[in-house]
Amino acid sequence: MNTEDQNLFSVSISRSFPTSRERLCQAWLSPDDILHWCGPSDWPVVDTELQATPGGIWRFTLKSTATGDTLIQSGVYKTITVPTELSFTFGWEVPGVPRYESVVRLLFSEEAGITSMSFYLSPCQTEESRESHREAWEDSFSRLYDYLQLA
Repeated sequence: MNTEDQNLFSVSISRSFPTSRERLCQAWLSPDDILHWCGPSDWPVVDTELQATPGGIWRFTLKSTATGDTLIQSGVYKTITVPTELSFTFGWEVPGVPRYESVVRLLFSEEAGITSMSFYLSPCQTEESRESHREAWEDSFSRLYDYLQLA
């Protein structure tokens, strides 16, 4: 796959949140916070394991609200520079299926109490995978926005 193909199958999302960079980073690194917003509405995270240090692992269990089925996603933290940047590997744990990993990178900037978050996920294996990731992350970020309004 060449660089152009990798760019085609990458996800880039920018969102703004009415909170500090520190609070937004905490929402990504705190198991209690993650349970309130992470995962799409129909597949929320119901269990977390994480070691929020560079080289530490993270593992989230998502549960379907329709069927009760579960999925597990996991990875390793690469960069934790609170409050400006986080990065980690991301992959699904599916028995019998070779693991495919992407890298997620988050950048945070704040102005007048509003934090802009730039989210990047790359590469995705297919266009369908890219669109599925985009939909799921957009839904999660809407949940994160709502959660931060209430917290």
